Amino acid sequence: MTEFAGRTAVITGGGSGMGRELVRLLVAEACNVAMCDVSPTGLAETQRLCVAAGLPQGLRVTTHIVDVANRTQVERFRDEVADRHQTDKIQGTATCVAQSVVNSRSSVIATTSPQQQP
Repeated sequence: MTEFAGRTAVITGGGSGMGRELVRLLVAEACNVAMCDVSPTGLAETQRLCVAAGLPQGLRVTTHIVDVANRTQVERFRDEVADRHQTDKIQGTATCVAQSVVNSRSSVIATTSPQQQP
């Protein structure tokens, strides 16, 4: 997964299960991660596990409390990611989200890199 080094991944469900494991794999490959979940406790545990495994210097891992079924929360998440990860371009393939909350700037799993900036 070295093609993810230096990029930013946006992951929903990062507080448990497959979402947590994906976050851990991406962080181990030096990928910045913005993760969301409805469980603050789950997100904190995922972040703790990433820190315990050793974050590469300068890597950014952010947590966001979001119910992906709520359009307002998804839009807030999109804006927080753009701000905290210094990007205004979030692209990718949306999965597991009602179509009503997916638009050109909000996705569930996305990667960006400085080279992709307009």
